[in-house]
Amino acid sequence: MVALVQRKLEEENVEEAIALHCIIHQQALCSKCQRFDNVMSVVVKCINHIRSRGLKHRQFRAFLDEIESEYEDVLYFTEVRWLSRGNVLTRFFELKAEVKAFMEKDGMAVPVLSDPKWLMDLAFLVDITQELNVEVTRTRTRSYKARGSLMQGTHGCGHIGEKYADAIMKLQEEFDRRFADFKTHRATFQIFADPFSFEVQDAPPVLQMELIDLQCNSKLKAKFREPNVSQLCERKRCQVSGSKE
Repeated sequence: MVALVQRKLEEENVEEAIALHCIIHQQALCSKCQRFDNVMSVVVKCINHIRSRGLKHRQFRAFLDEIESEYEDVLYFTEVRWLSRGNVLTRFFELKAEVKAFMEKDGMAVPVLSDPKWLMDLAFLVDITQELNVEVTRTRTRSYKARGSLMQGTHGCGHIGEKYADAIMKLQEEFDRRFADFKTHRATFQIFADPFSFEVQDAPPVLQMELIDLQCNSKLKAKFREPNVSQLCERKRCQVSGSKE
């Protein structure tokens, strides 16, 4: 489709279209740098043990019901649906005590579930993957950079703090590399993100007259500033995110 659009624009002798890789796919590639195999291998092993056998799975659900757990089950993890990683890790973290007790009861003790350092790695990975499940913006990647700098500069955080700071900075480098095209066109995106605050002289000449007309329309400006408009946009983003999942 992109090729057809570009060809048509060339035929019409108009400005070339901007083609960008899918933002969700780019997020997935960035997330690959945060492997933490020591965490994922244990999580996947436990989940597979519980869910790959029908009897074990039913026993685990019955166990959760018996101890009146807030949740009824662990979520199944698959590499293909990368967005599931954050949800799976969050649920596993919230059920870590129940998983530990069930595995021990089943004769499959998992010592790292009692290891504070491993649990810190798990908690860190939960936070990072949940952040990656949020729509990526330049502000979001700037926040990673700020967090990394803060963690590196914190006194007393020691080796563990440096470890997580390095992981965040590595993620920032991935975002900077993979989202370079988005940064190049940031001004263009901003026209549509908030057209009423955009400086007309900074807009492409072909849009300037329309932008002036739009900014002089007080009714449209009031509508754009209404809280329910931003809430509607947020709901639409959630629906899109859910459909991708």
